[in-house]
Amino acid sequence: MDNSSRDDEDDYDFGSVKIDMKKMFRKIEVLTTNVTSMESSLNFYEESFDEIKKKMDTVVNIVNGMENRVMETELRCSKLEKEIDYLKIMLNNKEQASLNQSVEITGIPKTPNEDIPHIITSVANILNISIKNEDIVDTYRLKPYKNTDGKIIAKFNSTILKDSIIKSIKLRYKNKNPVTTKNLCTNFPEVNVFINDQLTKENKRLLWLSKKFSKTYGYRFVWSNSGGVYLKKQEGEQVIKIPTSQILQNLDTDKKVSALWE
Repeated sequence: MDNSSRDDEDDYDFGSVKIDMKKMFRKIEVLTTNVTSMESSLNFYEESFDEIKKKMDTVVNIVNGMENRVMETELRCSKLEKEIDYLKIMLNNKEQASLNQSVEITGIPKTPNEDIPHIITSVANILNISIKNEDIVDTYRLKPYKNTDGKIIAKFNSTILKDSIIKSIKLRYKNKNPVTTKNLCTNFPEVNVFINDQLTKENKRLLWLSKKFSKTYGYRFVWSNSGGVYLKKQEGEQVIKIPTSQILQNLDTDKKVSALWE
């Protein structure tokens, strides 16, 4: 091969390399552009994430503040509930104190034109307690309840007199010698007469709940008086006063009577 042919071949190879180099540079330029674009995108997203993070931090702070306020509100509500419960107890005690001289009498049938003060004095005489009309401050009969004649309410001018009447009739029952309607009138059907302290509506409810509770848990003694409602499991054991139903709920450890509190 001659020299001229060799030179042409060298020129051809060099030109191809130049072309390839240009292509490679163009690719590098494209890659550089892409990288720059990616960097811009990353910077944009980074700024967006920073903005989102700031907003999230703001939201978290707001939520934390709301949680703190909710906790404070719950604490205030709990405190108010306790104060309300306390006031309810005080109000019930005050109402019960206003009934300290009153009794309710059960079992005496209603008659036309009945003279209730005379009935009261007659019952007292049966108990060997002498009272006069002026010893009676007020009397009235409640509405009938569950096919029975309404109870008779009597208020005396002395707590001592009221207590003596209740003590005397309880002694009669203890000695198995109850007072019956036959003692008042031979025409009456023979029904036992009961005399108890007049209770507030709340104490009547507590007494009913206590009786239900005592049957389930074997408390032998449940009673009420002008001081409230009481429980005692056995002779010689501690007396439990029931100022609220919460006391019974606390004693209901096995949840045997939980339906009562619903």
